[in-house]
Amino acid sequence: MGWKAQVPWEPFVGAVVWAAGFFQETPPWLRPVLAVVGAALWMRGVGRIDSAGRAGWVGWAAGTLFYVPVLAWLPGTVVTYSTTPGPVAWLLILLLDAYLGTYWALWAWTVVRLRRYPWGTWAWPWVGALLWVGLSQVRSTVLTGFPWGQVETLLVEWPWVVQWADLLGGFALGGWLLLAGWALMRIADCGLRIANWRRGVNRPQFAILLMVLLWLLPWGYSRWAQRQWQAQATRTETLSVRIVQPSIPQDLKMTALRALDWFRRQVDLSYLDEPGRVQLVVWPEGSVPFYLGPDTVWWGLLQDLQYHNRAYLLLGADRWARRSPPVVHNSVFLLDPELRVVDFYDKVHLVPFGEYVPLASVLFFVDRMVQGIGDFAPGTRLKPIESPWGPLGVQVCFESIFPDLSRRLVRAGARLLITVTNDAWFGRSSGAFQHLLHTRLRVVETRRAMLFVANSGISARLDPDGTLRWKTPLWAETAVDDGRVPLMTGGLTVWVRWGWAVDTLSWVATLGLLGLAGWPSPHVRQESQGPAGIDAA
Repeated sequence: MGWKAQVPWEPFVGAVVWAAGFFQETPPWLRPVLAVVGAALWMRGVGRIDSAGRAGWVGWAAGTLFYVPVLAWLPGTVVTYSTTPGPVAWLLILLLDAYLGTYWALWAWTVVRLRRYPWGTWAWPWVGALLWVGLSQVRSTVLTGFPWGQVETLLVEWPWVVQWADLLGGFALGGWLLLAGWALMRIADCGLRIANWRRGVNRPQFAILLMVLLWLLPWGYSRWAQRQWQAQATRTETLSVRIVQPSIPQDLKMTALRALDWFRRQVDLSYLDEPGRVQLVVWPEGSVPFYLGPDTVWWGLLQDLQYHNRAYLLLGADRWARRSPPVVHNSVFLLDPELRVVDFYDKVHLVPFGEYVPLASVLFFVDRMVQGIGDFAPGTRLKPIESPWGPLGVQVCFESIFPDLSRRLVRAGARLLITVTNDAWFGRSSGAFQHLLHTRLRVVETRRAMLFVANSGISARLDPDGTLRWKTPLWAETAVDDGRVPLMTGGLTVWVRWGWAVDTLSWVATLGLLGLAGWPSPHVRQESQGPAGIDAA
């Protein structure tokens, strides 16, 4: 029984429950349920630990356990599309899992350390919720950021809960989730002890009140917000689009001898039965082999397509910048019906070890984990693409999972968000599903509809309240027409206007809580007060 008293099982079970929500086979209705249950188990387990050091180790082990299945698609990607041996690939990804687990460790260690303060025994759930939000912000920034596996994204299947992300951002939903989990487990624990109710011991009145408020307030706001934004979407100008999902396997895209074949596939899917019926055709990331120019064989195919369709074309291609030495950008171009470049966007947030090697002078021995055409240079400015219908907020690949990038595009005037990506790297794993799942909160935060266009799927259209209007199957060669994509104007959300202040306060609060946890003070109780979890009175 000694090891059970020292190492609670709940954080590990909670981590597994959370991880189960990130598999594409999980029913959509079950994902938010798993999110709340996982939070309840996590909060109960950490609440039972009275040693900060033990809490740190438990948090790290549970966090690492969470990321192993969530990022299980990465080793196969590395092995398939690089020269890295399988054991080395698994070792590298396990190191990434362990690094991400350190954020969980830091959270658990800090929360238990703060319980030494006189206010800590009752305030730790609130402090923990605030710290969880702050560490999410830190994780999305440090070492170029990797906010993948954010547990609050599982809540998007409950649109009546997540709408207030337009006030404080999607990361704030993580803090709400921990508080809801703590209140649920406290009510459940006290409810199992009817005798305590009769004696007036450990009554969960406060937890019940908190639970009611945590669900009632978001429900009321969500009903109001959905009505408001849906009404605005029906009144605004709309855009008629066709999205092209050619489903080209990555090994085929990497074969120069087959480049013309797979390029023709995209062209064939783009031809309209009624020319002029569609205003914009959207291709995925990297849809042009090597680079776009009139001296290429595919330029003639594009001329024929544009002459027939009489529509604008948005496509991904490399852009060579004439510098000394020359650099190449992962870019998106908007072409008019005459095949003139209207505007372009260079990807600003590159994939580390996929599109460039961070700290290349130090990590000179590390080749890119995923082989591409060459090392890319980041764009110098995040800006919407100017179009005849106003600014379009185009994002490339995993840029769509970063809240700050979407917010800045909408602040710059973007009326519509468009994510173009090549998720063929994921194969048939849950990676493509997870990419779209994380993107859905960006729509709620900014109240802009989104077109999510993926080479191999899943492609989708998202409404301003985060709901899926439609989506395509994975690895289906298809083209989808949508004649009423809303081009939202004005109406900037609180998050878009003041999200920078929320981020700043998150950083300040996180650093302050870490300082309180590590700073010795005469006001801190030096003796152990025991756990402050569900069992505390």
